[in-house]
Amino acid sequence: MWLTVLLLVIVVQTGSQRQARSENLIETRAEIETLFTTEDCVWFPCYETQSCEHAVGIPENIRKREGNSSHCSGLQAVTIEWNPSPYGIEFVQGFRVDLVSLSGPSSVSECRQLVLRDGVRLEPQLIIGSTFCLGSDTLYGAVVYGFPVPPGREHHAQQIQFRTNSSYSNGRRANPSTWTPSRLSFTQDGHDVTVSFTAAADTDNINSYHVYHGRCPPGEPAPLSWQHTHMPHDGAGTVQVRLGSLEPGFNYSVVLLSDQEGAERREVTYFVKSEQTGEGQQLTLTLLLVLFALISTVVTVTASHLINNRKQNGKRGEAGFGDDSVSEPFTTQRVSNPRVFLLYPDTASPTLLNVVLHFATFLQAHCACQVVLDMWEELARGLEGRADWIVRQLAEAHFIVVMCWPGGGCPPGPGWGGFFSLGVSLVAEQLLQARISSSGLSRFIVTCFGQCREADVPGVLDLATKYKLMEALPRFFSHLHSLELLGPGLALHVDGISEETYPATPSGFALYEALRLAGEDGSMESATL
Repeated sequence: MWLTVLLLVIVVQTGSQRQARSENLIETRAEIETLFTTEDCVWFPCYETQSCEHAVGIPENIRKREGNSSHCSGLQAVTIEWNPSPYGIEFVQGFRVDLVSLSGPSSVSECRQLVLRDGVRLEPQLIIGSTFCLGSDTLYGAVVYGFPVPPGREHHAQQIQFRTNSSYSNGRRANPSTWTPSRLSFTQDGHDVTVSFTAAADTDNINSYHVYHGRCPPGEPAPLSWQHTHMPHDGAGTVQVRLGSLEPGFNYSVVLLSDQEGAERREVTYFVKSEQTGEGQQLTLTLLLVLFALISTVVTVTASHLINNRKQNGKRGEAGFGDDSVSEPFTTQRVSNPRVFLLYPDTASPTLLNVVLHFATFLQAHCACQVVLDMWEELARGLEGRADWIVRQLAEAHFIVVMCWPGGGCPPGPGWGGFFSLGVSLVAEQLLQARISSSGLSRFIVTCFGQCREADVPGVLDLATKYKLMEALPRFFSHLHSLELLGPGLALHVDGISEETYPATPSGFALYEALRLAGEDGSMESATL
């Protein structure tokens, strides 16, 4: 009897504790309206103000919960819930929820922004949620950000995916099966891929199958969009789905599941191979032979002209920087289209910024370079974060070119800007590492325009190779392409790659005009072209 009374007391206490926890949870959700205001979504690329220097943790425990659909007019209410990260929680200004339909009959792209009210402090155990009215039988993806978005954290946010219930399947099956696609195989035919898997048994009460596929962008684990294929269950032992017009050289994510509510899904990744026919290989070989013959003819015809000009080109070089400004011999590994990362003082005058733009265009349009310029990648720099973007460019670039000009355009003059300062500091650090390892110094180049002196170049870049442009344009070009200007019995000649001939090209003439205007307004102290 005493044992029975003791068990009753324990059950009553446990029930009271569960009820108390439930009440606290409901109260916490009810407090959301008093903690936040809902506004239109505005992206917060944060890399300028002091408050942005604080890292804000990615929201945790992101999940989907069925909501109250009474106010959704025939749609299903789904609440996206999360907990604020304790990391940097005191600097959180709010949250942004992006929700988009990935496949299915409904097309949705919504964004909710919850802005923290003044004077409110968050706690890690707080459950925050935002409710959406969604269509049925549709696959959705949701991402939650905390803002201001700290540099380098934007691409770390994880997407959760979920499927809303089918409008006809609620309560249809009392005993849903646990069937999962098995014996999965892929067969590629050109740009088409056939996916095969073992069909479900008739006793599983499955009427159809859903196959989703999408191309994964480089460096991304999941596709940005999905394509949907619906296959009925016909009782055959194997199901085959043909995915057409896939792009070779990319990973494709493939998701398979049945039409049952809460069905088990299977996701795999397949790499689409490039298949070249015999006729295509023969055509490629013919083109290579023709190209080789053309290059040989050009070299033979122009050899005498190149030899006559080699002394003039040989004397032009790193004027004003001494004879030892080439810090390392050119690398023997030649790159057909080298990737060049341009750094310049970000507080330069409009005329000098015009020089930067036309110089980048000239390198890309006429000098066969892949140029990376921050003015061309404002969105990527904002999304990725200033520091992470620069670090990635320094790692991926074949050459890093720092642009300088007279009159304080480089430190310690007034042109020392925040973005440029960070870039030069990182370059200086890598220069020191390259010096210690005795390799890689040739990646770093300093170019100086106009009446430039050594005092106009940052002292931390002394180890870099220096060129005065446009006088040393032939040497600069040969450096970027790892080519020697002179060799036994021949000399390098490329049209439009000299101080006298570069204005004859369209992009070179635009650069010529930009340099002339900069010289006229005194930005380059009467630069000599």
